[in-house]
Amino acid sequence: MRLLLNAVGYYLTWFMLVYFSNSSDLWIAYTFSSMYIFMHFLLSKHRKRDAVLLMSLVSLGILVDGLLTYFNILHFKSSIEVVGLPVWLIVIWALFSLLPNYSLKWLHSFPKASILFGMIGGPLSYYSAAKLGAVTFPNITLSLIVLSVIWGGLLPFILYKQRFIFSIVSPSLNSPFSTFLIATLFILFTSPSQASPPLTVPTFNISGYEGEWFELARFDNKFQEDCQKNAKANYRLLENGYIEVINSCVEKNGTLKVVKGLARKQNSESPSKYEASFFTVLGWRPVWGDYWILDIDKDYTVAVVGDRNRKFAWIISRNIEITATQKKRAISILNKNGYDTQRLFFSKQDY
Repeated sequence: MRLLLNAVGYYLTWFMLVYFSNSSDLWIAYTFSSMYIFMHFLLSKHRKRDAVLLMSLVSLGILVDGLLTYFNILHFKSSIEVVGLPVWLIVIWALFSLLPNYSLKWLHSFPKASILFGMIGGPLSYYSAAKLGAVTFPNITLSLIVLSVIWGGLLPFILYKQRFIFSIVSPSLNSPFSTFLIATLFILFTSPSQASPPLTVPTFNISGYEGEWFELARFDNKFQEDCQKNAKANYRLLENGYIEVINSCVEKNGTLKVVKGLARKQNSESPSKYEASFFTVLGWRPVWGDYWILDIDKDYTVAVVGDRNRKFAWIISRNIEITATQKKRAISILNKNGYDTQRLFFSKQDY
């Protein structure tokens, strides 16, 4: 009966967290999840083992889903994030850690079955979350294949390498380091430092965005560290829905630098959230970066562009100069969205 409750409790909390992932009622799922975890440890005869696995799988989950997001295999929807991932997702990893030695214990005797279970169950979990609106797949076929391969190896590792995990993590629980670690995790997971993503414009027409734009200001970044002046971009909508991007600038040594890439819509729900890629491996583009339209005037002559983590920002225009009023508005948009405008570098245009 307890094993059944373990499984039912997990799937019920999983559903609540995913279903309310973008809702103001998410606190209900967090409350239920906290109660479930509390009751588990209250009744557990192996609290130390369960605590070690919980800490380990939360760390592993952050690594795995962080890499999946970075390489554009999938995207999570959330209004509150820590370490770049939704809080609800991290809670799911904590809940999942309570399964391997309970409702999934039967898999300990069937190594091959655990591989198959991981290859099917892992992708199915993400796919179900996508159906509930919590996850998006840029390329659903590629995403599900990658998830199947990862979980086909990850689940057996979790089931059969617990002694290895325990030998690494367990000693720290008996040392002063554990107090520091627990306190750090508490502060990290309760911090609202990224409470809301930047707001983008509610309506956007990509055809009106096509053509040449001059960079008037930007946050310094490693991709443009050699650009001295005349930075601009040209956008062209392709037949397949992608946007051809051609960036150029004059470098410090006087040479013209030209970089070509592609952009595409990030998801169907927001008309102004795009992503761009300038790196390819045999035709595959594993890395995509946010290109969010934070503001644009009605004539499509001045725009403010940024990303979800507020690491990048650009003010661009159809002309090499804008009015003081337009400049003030662009900077205010960045300020209102939590960008550190002290980082703005005003570009030189001498056409």
